[in-house]
Amino acid sequence: MTQFTLAAILAAENGWNALAGMPKTPKVAYTLMKYFKRVYTPEVQLIVEYRNDLIKELVPEGAEGIEQGTPEFEAFGERFSQYLNTSIDLEPVDLTMDELVDAISATETNTITDGALMSVEPFFKDYEPVAIREDEKEAA
Repeated sequence: MTQFTLAAILAAENGWNALAGMPKTPKVAYTLMKYFKRVYTPEVQLIVEYRNDLIKELVPEGAEGIEQGTPEFEAFGERFSQYLNTSIDLEPVDLTMDELVDAISATETNTITDGALMSVEPFFKDYEPVAIREDEKEAA
């Protein structure tokens, strides 16, 4: 299992969408489809449901949404940010990044940004986070 914040799950959505639209080998397509259905999509749905419920709770009766600069907007930002910082464990995709890149590279017309790949990389079974040295932490 790998730990993710809910914010990281949402941040990966564009990368997953980019991959979903690309031709790839059947095995990789099937593996990703199973992962989306069983693991990733249900988590995104829970985040969206929480956001929608929070908006309903905070929107004054008769209003169509939360207006920026209002106390409700501030409360939404605070509470939703706290929620997105929640960590959960997810199983990784049963593929390595090399297997994914090989599968999407089989078609010459496939292109993907490095940002899209970086956003989904932590979800793969061979992911190893890069350690930040103490002196780099202090500089940041």
